[in-house]
Amino acid sequence: MIEETLEFKEAEAFFKLHNIEATFLKPTETALKKSIIDAIKPVRSFFKKHRFHDYGNQLQGQNNKIAKKGFFINKENVQTPVTLYRPNTKRGDPRIWFTGLKNYIQPGDLLALFLIEDTLYILNCSDISIFNGFTQNKKYLNNLDDAYQTPAALDELLEKMHDIYHMGFVDRWGTKGPKAVGWTLEYLLGLKPNSSKNPDYKGIELKSHRSKSKTRYNLFACAPNWKISRLKKTLDILDERGRYSEEDQRISLYVSLDTTRYNTYDLKLETDFEGGLLHQVSKNGNIKEFDTSWLVDDLIERLNTKHPNTLWVTVDNKKDNEMESFHYLSGVFTSQPDQEMFKLMLEEGLIELDYTMHIKEDGGPRDHGYLFKIFPENLDSLFAFKKEYDFKDLLK
Repeated sequence: MIEETLEFKEAEAFFKLHNIEATFLKPTETALKKSIIDAIKPVRSFFKKHRFHDYGNQLQGQNNKIAKKGFFINKENVQTPVTLYRPNTKRGDPRIWFTGLKNYIQPGDLLALFLIEDTLYILNCSDISIFNGFTQNKKYLNNLDDAYQTPAALDELLEKMHDIYHMGFVDRWGTKGPKAVGWTLEYLLGLKPNSSKNPDYKGIELKSHRSKSKTRYNLFACAPNWKISRLKKTLDILDERGRYSEEDQRISLYVSLDTTRYNTYDLKLETDFEGGLLHQVSKNGNIKEFDTSWLVDDLIERLNTKHPNTLWVTVDNKKDNEMESFHYLSGVFTSQPDQEMFKLMLEEGLIELDYTMHIKEDGGPRDHGYLFKIFPENLDSLFAFKKEYDFKDLLK
């Protein structure tokens, strides 16, 4: 619990006076040094009450980490991902972190946390200039998204999704495996499967996801910039980093990478935003090598091209012997990819890269794309606009 100092009482009184519900944190020097803050009970209760996050329903471990959108309040609000997680160690005690917090506060500063439209705002009550600026001029807080007009094609698409919902479970069309759920939907909509970098349905990208699966969404595919990379092609990566698979009897490299840790192949991602670069690096003892690189601007361009408007569809599935069938239930429509949030989430390891490649029998390389992926629970934070739809009730 936070000690009720004069500073705390004054801050609490201000928020109560203006009918703004807030909760408070006071990060210690150790918390800032380790980039770990305990989510104390008042914070957990505040988040649960306002349906921002429920730690009680969150599993432990890196793959269950969730990011929400946040802002540090200053003369100009500074965006930050709010990372919410329960580690595998120490009974999974709830934790919270704000990227860039060390640049915003000193150890022992009092932070007020409050919500506007599922976005968390962080106010340093111990910084007199920031606190006075907030209390004397709150207009800049009213920076909610401007009214957004959804594309005309969305209404047409939603009507079709309403009809597809009432078809109940539909047998898969085409391929088995992860792609079946998306291919079947495209078939039902009269679309032909394709590998285009452009959206699927009249400017709207379609992404389908089995409701019981923890599978990540594919955001987009983007090959390294070979001109600036040390390794110049897929075969070079396989020659240096691939491993022989006894099961498949071939050299392959099917791994996930992020910025937080080296994987079992001793590979990870590393950001250099000052240089505008993302690198894949490897380690061998104390030696680190830069294997491949991407221009961050290229990644952002690919994100904007692929997801100007996207319907992320949630699907129930069941299997009868070899046949899988799908029931298309609901969707989240997103628009306006947030470029800064993309970079911050990449830096925090909340967006991952998959290498999916092997050497064929003829000695040539085969890759299924350099896939940038995100867990469904972190999707909302990546876009400025979102709206949820229940396909059952659309026409009521």
